[in-house]
Amino acid sequence: MIGNYLNEPNKYLYGVLNPVDEEVYAFRLHHAIKEATIFVRDKLITYYPEKDIKVKIYRKENRIVPSKYSGINTAKIFELLKYSNQYLSDQTNFVLNNDDMASMYSKLPYEKIMELVNIINNFLDKNIDNTDWYEVGEFVEEITLPYNEYIKYL
Repeated sequence: MIGNYLNEPNKYLYGVLNPVDEEVYAFRLHHAIKEATIFVRDKLITYYPEKDIKVKIYRKENRIVPSKYSGINTAKIFELLKYSNQYLSDQTNFVLNNDDMASMYSKLPYEKIMELVNIINNFLDKNIDNTDWYEVGEFVEEITLPYNEYIKYL
């Protein structure tokens, strides 16, 4: 597995390490070493001229599906409905009793709540561009790039 990033670079994510805290700059991983070095270009030129840099390499996993991380589920929908009385009170200038609203929404069957969750999550999946968003896989390797190698990207 070590060294595969040279032969199959599109299967990996890359991040330049900040030499102070040994963490990837801004916790941002990129699709190519070139992109990772360009992302920290100003810091490299200003603070670390002519020094070697370290790059962490991780496996690139599946593309992120927006609905998986949206937090929209039945519990969230029930929570929104529970507090809808505040919204309705603000909009209509009527003071609504929380029990009245709870009883109104409690008549909505669980299957309909699930249908609403699916509609929202399908909407997110269809309308959010996730082209460059991938799950980060296992750590593969940390490499050192000498100045004369990464300067060509800057």
